[in-house]
Amino acid sequence: MHDIIYLPNNQSEYIDQSAQKGIAYTYQIRGYTNEVESAISLVMITKQSDDVVDDSGIIVYPNPAFDIVNVISDLNTINQIDIFSSAGIRLNRITYPKKNLIHLPVGDLVTGIYFLKIQIGDQSITKKISIAK
Repeated sequence: MHDIIYLPNNQSEYIDQSAQKGIAYTYQIRGYTNEVESAISLVMITKQSDDVVDDSGIIVYPNPAFDIVNVISDLNTINQIDIFSSAGIRLNRITYPKKNLIHLPVGDLVTGIYFLKIQIGDQSITKKISIAK
């Protein structure tokens, strides 16, 4: 059983770091403002892949991905992400206004292995992702 979590007004996502691959989880979700509270909705989610997590402070998920890859920085804001093919060809460069959470669209990529070069402050970190269609 998970605890009740209240998200601040500037946060719209919750990542369950304790979720394990292949296990179905049921979440009870209720939206609210200072004036209104919604009914409780039940959402059942089965985690399909392992997260890519290391000591860099960057989380990339899901992996493999289909349409969207989420990139989270625990340490600093993300300035830019370059997408490279496995042959080392830069396919795309996206600049961001200093965010900690990026929803990176990858739906136009074909099945294969790609590399994300994530620019955080004055350093860059490279992450490997798989695209599966």
